[in-house]
Amino acid sequence: MYILGINGFGERSHDASACLFKDSRLIAFVEEERLVRKKHAYNLLPHNAIKFCLNKEGISETQIDLVAVGWNYKKMYKKIKKIINKNVFLKQLFPKSLFKKINPGVVFVNHHRAHASSAFRCSGFAEAAVLVIDGQGEEESTSIWNTKKGELKLVKKFPIKDSIGYFYEAATEFLGFSPDQYGKTMGLSSYGSPSYCFDNVIKLLSQGYLFKIHPKKNPTLDEQKSVREEWLKIFNVLLPQKKPEFIFDRISLQFERNVRFSRDHKDFAASIQKQTNSLICHLVKVAINLTGKKNVCIAGGVGLNCVANGKILEDKLCHRLFIQPLSNDAGVSLGAALEVLESKGIRGVGGLIKNYYMGPEFSNREIKEILKRKGISFEYVHNPSRVGAELINQGKIIGWFQGKMEAGPRALGNRSIIANPSKKEFKDLTNIIKKRELWRPLCPSILEKDISEYVKEKSLSPFMTFNFNIKRGVLKKIPAVVHIDKTARVQTVNKNLNPRYWSLISEFKKLSGKGIVLNTSLNSKNEPIACTPEDALRNLYDSQMDALIIGNYLIRK
Repeated sequence: MYILGINGFGERSHDASACLFKDSRLIAFVEEERLVRKKHAYNLLPHNAIKFCLNKEGISETQIDLVAVGWNYKKMYKKIKKIINKNVFLKQLFPKSLFKKINPGVVFVNHHRAHASSAFRCSGFAEAAVLVIDGQGEEESTSIWNTKKGELKLVKKFPIKDSIGYFYEAATEFLGFSPDQYGKTMGLSSYGSPSYCFDNVIKLLSQGYLFKIHPKKNPTLDEQKSVREEWLKIFNVLLPQKKPEFIFDRISLQFERNVRFSRDHKDFAASIQKQTNSLICHLVKVAINLTGKKNVCIAGGVGLNCVANGKILEDKLCHRLFIQPLSNDAGVSLGAALEVLESKGIRGVGGLIKNYYMGPEFSNREIKEILKRKGISFEYVHNPSRVGAELINQGKIIGWFQGKMEAGPRALGNRSIIANPSKKEFKDLTNIIKKRELWRPLCPSILEKDISEYVKEKSLSPFMTFNFNIKRGVLKKIPAVVHIDKTARVQTVNKNLNPRYWSLISEFKKLSGKGIVLNTSLNSKNEPIACTPEDALRNLYDSQMDALIIGNYLIRK
């Protein structure tokens, strides 16, 4: 049986994705943004992602038995008195110009259930409390789930007006960023002091929380705009909203957003992050109390807030914690498929998913053909890991393109920019390469066995989902990957999950004595992580990067 999981639609959607299961085996997963080169793939169906998944297995669309959708579109569109049924949906998902006419079964899975499924079923836990925290689902913004004998039971849900995701988005917009640049708010928060209080509008309750806001009710698909507008009114009472300057860049020939921050706005960012930490930690306690489970799983876009996740670890709020690496909406294609498999009696599938390297890969032969066609000088290297380690030990900043592309928003060592973490200037140089603000933090990848040398918390983080407190004794040894608040968003690297990347760091350790490198995603400003060799080559030649290693081929500048 072939089950296709999908996320994405032609309006009010983001993070389109597709995955394919053959019975209990995950064949492929990919985000549409990586293939069409449009970040977040707004308002798109995952046509290219579907085709990639089918090609990976060597089947056509006619062999799909069932499509699992990470939204209940029938329920959503009923609110605006528009009919979206199976036939209407399939016509858009498989347009005649791209696909053969087919008629598989379609299951519309509640959005938060799909998120919850993606978290719990991939955690490996027998039982857990599950938290879903995002902008909104069909009619909720936060939900708590219990698990028993593999089933997910909804325990409690919170209305859209109480959206923690929209609260954070509104704060991001208030600071002058695009609302989807919440990672910048998270990074900026460490530069301020949390001096603003929201106790008059945010209440923590014994069984949850409450936002004292009253957004306008509009007959629309979602309430994002009305909820954000309410928060902007509240924020504007505290201090003036930061308006970005739009400067015309003579090189890109486009307007670029430029924001300068006062101390007050840095303090505002710190206050927003502190409040978010408080809300999420409180919800973890509530979920444990309501379910009686000590293991916790989290999904939904807010689950990518690694500062809050780190606080859960630091405060030791639960026995074990699993953050779904695909916490954003891309993950509901996976969650919807897993939920359908569970309903068919095919159980324990998610627990088999141990790594998130599931996207396109390219053979040495394909890479060589591309390089020759483009007339690029290259050399074959027998040991890419050793050569890469030697280059970064010499102070070079390199692109690293290997194996299957990682899924999710964090670079996990297959589509990465790598540098030496021991010199502070490499942080600025890497941010310049990526055309990012110099204050933005960069992340360390650490050999799993060496993690205790660098961080205080005793936990692994293979998917870069937690912030850790860096030990005082090593702060000066790795300044390029330590944020201003002495924390870092760490990836722990396991030999079995990523042998070539593990080998690169191990070779670097032989040369430098440090089992740690600076790792950031191989992309430039406002573009998705590199997917193809062509994407990687553009990043190399459009920046101050020194070299690129693709497969076994080294390209120097």
